[in-house]
Amino acid sequence: VDYAAHVGHNFMLQSGSREQRVVTTLGDVGAAVLCGAFSTFLGVMLLALSKSYVFRVLFQTFFLTVVLGLAHGMLLLPVLLCLVGPASYKSA
Repeated sequence: VDYAAHVGHNFMLQSGSREQRVVTTLGDVGAAVLCGAFSTFLGVMLLALSKSYVFRVLFQTFFLTVVLGLAHGMLLLPVLLCLVGPASYKSA
């Protein structure tokens, strides 16, 4: 949710066509979102090496949350915003 929220909020702050706003949004917050996902992955990486079942399941949960959140925030949401995105806050 956090990754998509950053992308969606920045998209609403941009002006121009939907395509221009998506490109500008990914340029503005794309690197920060990727760094956030990577740092979260690094933070839970040691759980994968644990012999405890509970910690390995916790790692799998965090890993899938990060991967799916990143995919939705950086792939699915920009495509949807480009196709059917709302008007920006500036035009309202």
